Amino acid sequence: MSAKWFVWKALLLAGLCAVYSYAQQAPGLPAFREGIKYYRAKDYASAIRKFNEAISLEPTNYRYYVAKGRALLQLKRYDEAIQAFEEAVKYNKNYSAAYLMIARIAIKQKDWAKAVQYLEKAYQIEGDATKRIKYKIFIVKLLLRDNRASEALTSLQQLKNDIPEAANDPRILYAEGDIYLKMERYDEAINAFQAAVNKVAGLPKPQAAKYYFGLGMAYFKKGDVEQAKRVWANVKGTRYERLAYQLQQRSGAKFYLAIANGYAKANAYDEAIEQAQKAVEKSSDAEKSLSYKFLGILYYKKGQVQQAITNLAQAAQYEKDPAKRTKLYNIMIKLQMNNGDYSGALKTADQILSGNPNNHSVLFLKGQAEYQLGNYSAAIVSLERAIASAPQNKIIQAKYNFLLGM
Repeated sequence: MSAKWFVWKALLLAGLCAVYSYAQQAPGLPAFREGIKYYRAKDYASAIRKFNEAISLEPTNYRYYVAKGRALLQLKRYDEAIQAFEEAVKYNKNYSAAYLMIARIAIKQKDWAKAVQYLEKAYQIEGDATKRIKYKIFIVKLLLRDNRASEALTSLQQLKNDIPEAANDPRILYAEGDIYLKMERYDEAINAFQAAVNKVAGLPKPQAAKYYFGLGMAYFKKGDVEQAKRVWANVKGTRYERLAYQLQQRSGAKFYLAIANGYAKANAYDEAIEQAQKAVEKSSDAEKSLSYKFLGILYYKKGQVQQAITNLAQAAQYEKDPAKRTKLYNIMIKLQMNNGDYSGALKTADQILSGNPNNHSVLFLKGQAEYQLGNYSAAIVSLERAIASAPQNKIIQAKYNFLLGM
């Protein structure tokens, strides 16, 4: 769990300051004060010894147990620390900060269920509404981390019932959006995040960015990448800008094509095709030609020529550059000819010639296809056009004339 996650440590400081400012004269106070000195000097073992001395003199003073628990926590003696914090609440039933400390230990141990359990206890005994809202937000995050989205939604509803005004708090609306994202209920997530964004619209960009990022994420997960980009324009210049960029890069066509290329280099064509198909799915119209072309090449290398031709045809349909489109058709014709698909080759040749009627190499391939189909008169016309359009190169002219002679 990230260190940033422990914003709630500020809540503890407010509650624990009483431990260090305890000023009433009491039997255990001198030992307690000595323990504090040892604690500040980071001599935690000596501090614990003094806190135990204070406890022996005043066994019902919760402050001594809190101080002991904190020293034990520094030594990573977690079970003993938990016991000390439990004792603190036993003698001060409203001291929610002790439960927060136990939750912190549970988080260190990655025991999300236990952390939720103690945060719920803190929530139940806390009288400050602001703190209760913060506790619930952390509870929701932990439940989502533990893949318990339905419970998170129920827990959030409990907060709304207990504190009705919390329903319009942007932090709660954001938490609700997070829950719906986890549940893949994207429309509801969008509604929740949008409501949160509406609440923070007047805040400075660094404070509002988190909410715009959440809304963009909901659109992104739904598959509306363009709308996600528009929303994410509002996080520019904040720490969320890089996150949004990385998501687009790691989820876009180029990302999957790069993975597919890696597999192809290892001759793992099934895996490469799977990744290239994902690239096609994620491609914008401008990217589809490249994705389909690469998929076609992969099928050709795997020996599935017809699949290769089909995908190259798709690539040609999306290609806006006439020269690149012609190159794709040229590859298709050669594959069709090699595969014995002379009718398909003839159709592809006509598609190219409709935009470039004097392409001699395509005219030659068209003549070959017509010859193979037995349409000799048409083949003669195509080959005569090819010879007339071809450069005066002896090798090319000889090849074209040979076929014409046949």
